[in-house]
Amino acid sequence: MAGNRLDIYVEGDTLLHRLDPRTKIIWIPIGFALVMVVNHPAIIAAVLFSLIALALNSNLPKKSLRNVLSASAFIFFASVLVFPIYLKEGPVIFKIFGITYTRDAFLYGLAVGMRLMTMTTMSMTIITTTTFSSTILGMENLGLPYRAAVGASMMIRYLPTLANEGNTIVEAQKSRGLQLEKGNPINRARKYVPIIIPLFIRSFLLAKQLGLALDSRGFGLHDSRTHLKSLEYRKLDRVFLIVWSVALILGIIARITGYGVIIPGLL
Repeated sequence: MAGNRLDIYVEGDTLLHRLDPRTKIIWIPIGFALVMVVNHPAIIAAVLFSLIALALNSNLPKKSLRNVLSASAFIFFASVLVFPIYLKEGPVIFKIFGITYTRDAFLYGLAVGMRLMTMTTMSMTIITTTTFSSTILGMENLGLPYRAAVGASMMIRYLPTLANEGNTIVEAQKSRGLQLEKGNPINRARKYVPIIIPLFIRSFLLAKQLGLALDSRGFGLHDSRTHLKSLEYRKLDRVFLIVWSVALILGIIARITGYGVIIPGLL
């Protein structure tokens, strides 16, 4: 069951489907670094919307994309609510329950929240356009040992899986009468406790099921294995990586010059 949950590949002949798996593996740290090097919500929002466009172009089911984004929404709203409590930079916007919310702190909270949504969307898009075996082959071709390649592939696929599990828990709790949309921001944040605890328990159960599945299949019995196909870089792969590398360089320049920063000194 755990293996099926991790294997959510969607057949297609889109841009991302045609990319070499190594290209998509290299794309992950580039994309993650791009949203981490800046903390301006406008820049991170641009990256997020470009990823959503790629996801829709890659035949990613809209329901799956909606589930991933809604499951990430808790961290998004938590960031918007929590960071202004500790950060006081910028002009005051409003006060509520004795807490002063400033403009810069609010924008920084937006940026941090959208970072998680961006990373989750990127992971979801990659695993739905790349078969599990291709991901492992790509990592092996990049120099990772087979065992490490399997572990890293599962780690990439685990975040969207947990996002889907979180959405399922939310729907289950709503069917029991939990009203997440009502109440002030503090009370709404507290209502997520019945969601976070089951999600942690569910994540441990999934990890245990996955370990049992690997043991039953003799994982690790041999140090290496053969593959039916080989990989080859094409012009599309080079252009794709160049575009995202240029975006990362521009992000670094924006950080250095201050255009990509809301609060200096913070990621």
